Amino acid sequence: MSEALQNQIATGIITALVGWIFFCLTSKDLRTNLKRLEKQNDIMLSAMEEAGLVDVNRDARGKVIGIIKKLKGSVKAVSKIVANPTVD
Repeated sequence: MSEALQNQIATGIITALVGWIFFCLTSKDLRTNLKRLEKQNDIMLSAMEEAGLVDVNRDARGKVIGIIKKLKGSVKAVSKIVANPTVD
């Protein structure tokens, strides 16, 4: 095997190892952020549920599986019709 080929193989292995290390570190960081965001989301939804803004559907483990938004409103209609008849 030529020395150039050996260098290319060694470089490929080193690059793969460094890439794998960064992949593992990044995925760990993403999992940590995901857990933090899920916790914040749960806190916000619980507060909105207590305030009566939404109904939250949860599964047996307490995980949110759906949200029902409560809407309140009213309709008021006022109409005035004014006519000026003319004769031609």
